[in-house]
Amino acid sequence: MRWYVNDLSLRGQFSSVEHFKQALIGLLTLRQRRPDLRDRIYCSNDLVIRPVTQTHTLHQAIHETRDRFFIEQAIRWLGNAGPFWNDSRQGNDEDLFYWKEEDVTNQGLGEAARRRLDATDASAFSFVQPNDEFDKEVLCVTHGFLEQPIEVVEVQNCRSLPEIEAARIEQLTGWESMLVIASAKNALQLAPNLIDDLKPRPFHNGIAERLLQLLTILDRISCEIDAAGELTQVGMELVQLYFVGKKALFSDENSNGTNVFMFADPDGGGDIECPWHGKVKMGGQFRIHFQWPKPKGQERLKIVYIGEKLTKQ
Repeated sequence: MRWYVNDLSLRGQFSSVEHFKQALIGLLTLRQRRPDLRDRIYCSNDLVIRPVTQTHTLHQAIHETRDRFFIEQAIRWLGNAGPFWNDSRQGNDEDLFYWKEEDVTNQGLGEAARRRLDATDASAFSFVQPNDEFDKEVLCVTHGFLEQPIEVVEVQNCRSLPEIEAARIEQLTGWESMLVIASAKNALQLAPNLIDDLKPRPFHNGIAERLLQLLTILDRISCEIDAAGELTQVGMELVQLYFVGKKALFSDENSNGTNVFMFADPDGGGDIECPWHGKVKMGGQFRIHFQWPKPKGQERLKIVYIGEKLTKQ
């Protein structure tokens, strides 16, 4: 789970600097007390210029408190350490996202919507007051132009710190733990030897999380294939979203007909050709090869390889 601070939820609504300080100090304390959550609460580089009172931006209000310890903690997060989602943005930078008629493409709420489309378990975090427009469990973000929207993305909206503390964080301790989590996805069939290709590579938590996100997408698509091997309407929309376009997350490595990728069938017998793969570019290039399309009558989508990018064979 990741939380993206909703820039729009800071709009000068606090009655005083002290009122704002009390709203922020709890979040700073949580970050200090829970290192496992600290790197999962993201903000934008521009959050510090958002208005928190009628006369103070976030940056101005922090210094106005004259509280040396509070200032040090706040600036360390918002000015130096982050994490800042701007530094690790993935996907199509040309995407457009709107909250009502407000462009949030380059704000935390827009990034949370983008990440949800990318299969990341992402939520927004909003600073709210009673009867606030952001005091809602779900925020509906429009993807695309307002006049011709592509879809509406439902973003879970966290409004209190206990919600974050109660979240269950999957602890990835190695490639084996990643595969254990992946094996719980009922619509996927993982080859028994996947660990063999992962072991030579030092474990990287970010790569493991991204691989799990791609596997989650494949699991969702596999669930949307009926007994006749046909995609449901939802399945077709997912394939269009993730399999089509220059920046598609999944592509056919043998689209030109010259590359052959053969892997052992998880069910035994002969090898099967699996040129379709998911791509992770982070400290190198990782691939997930899978059987596509899923054959008629086959319940689970076969995952035959997870590891570094393979040369053509």
